[in-house]
Amino acid sequence: MGFRLALAISVSVVLIGVSSWYRFGTTGYVQPNVVAIDQLGTSNDDYAEILNDFTIPKTSTSSVISAPLTNTDLIGRQLILDYVGLAGSGQATEANIISLANQYAENITIFNKATKIGAQDIKTVSNTKVNLENYSDNLAKIYMKHAGAINKAYAEKPSADALDKMSYSFAKNASATYTNTATELKNLTVPLILAATHLELVNIHLSSASAMNAIFEAEEDPITAVAGFIIVNENLDKEITVLKEIEQILQTNAI
Repeated sequence: MGFRLALAISVSVVLIGVSSWYRFGTTGYVQPNVVAIDQLGTSNDDYAEILNDFTIPKTSTSSVISAPLTNTDLIGRQLILDYVGLAGSGQATEANIISLANQYAENITIFNKATKIGAQDIKTVSNTKVNLENYSDNLAKIYMKHAGAINKAYAEKPSADALDKMSYSFAKNASATYTNTATELKNLTVPLILAATHLELVNIHLSSASAMNAIFEAEEDPITAVAGFIIVNENLDKEITVLKEIEQILQTNAI
């Protein structure tokens, strides 16, 4: 099975989440952008086109965000909402605003120090062609299973009319899915040449699982939830980069 399939699926899965969850104030609901991928293979040019299509979510109203949000956008917009809330209660002091900004920064730092595994936790084997082929096939299977679980969680969400409930329910299920995927990736036998990159991939999934759980608990701790959104946004870019590195290594070894 071509590894590009797994890579493209992973991109679609994560971007469904990124395009669907986040909203600010009266921002409209962003429809998930799902793509059907030809299992017979995808060229590099086609893959680049898929990425370009994904990076701009389709929207249901003219007021929704028309481009991917940077982490600065996420923090800035949330701080604006917080400022409005503080101003309404007469507490919009410079000290309070600085305190909020610091809390966001601290929570992001905490997420970046979330549970991680080390090189000693990766099961390695020699760099034979058979081992590389087995790794490629098994990784693709894991990602296809991951995609199915995420899409199932999305299909089981409450109606779009209850957006908050939908977001929290989806985040809870996605957190469990990322945890399960991280465990499967950790248990995978990895050729030595891919060990460091694979380790990074596992830790990205562990980080995303923690961030999704924070989003689920937004009502109890909204500041940490915002940090969770930011980490999910960061992990999207990291995961794509790592998977492309894995694909390049496999291609270099004629896999």
